[in-house]
Amino acid sequence: MTCTRAETRGMISLRKSLTELDDLDSRFRTSLNCYLGAIASIEEHLPEAGKEAVAEHRQKLKLIRKCVADDPAVSKLEDSRLELEEQCRWYAERANNHFRLKEERFSESWKSWPRRPAL
Repeated sequence: MTCTRAETRGMISLRKSLTELDDLDSRFRTSLNCYLGAIASIEEHLPEAGKEAVAEHRQKLKLIRKCVADDPAVSKLEDSRLELEEQCRWYAERANNHFRLKEERFSESWKSWPRRPAL
């Protein structure tokens, strides 16, 4: 039994569709790994702005990564993007306050240091 031309075209089209589906899945997995890697990189390279704030932020980022890695559904990805943005905003505010207070303390301390007379 031989295949007709129409049957051959149908098989080629199915093969092409499966190849495209595999390519899309590969792209999705690569993108997901890049996204999870970026979150891990944020965790690792945080500016140290108070031990409690750093620990809390890292813990929340790990939770975001775990949730997405466990279930990378579209809704979870969208939620994680919003959570990540909120977490980064929260930490940026804490870090700004932390460094502003350090700067103020340094300025106050600097004012009280004895000065050498100008020559």
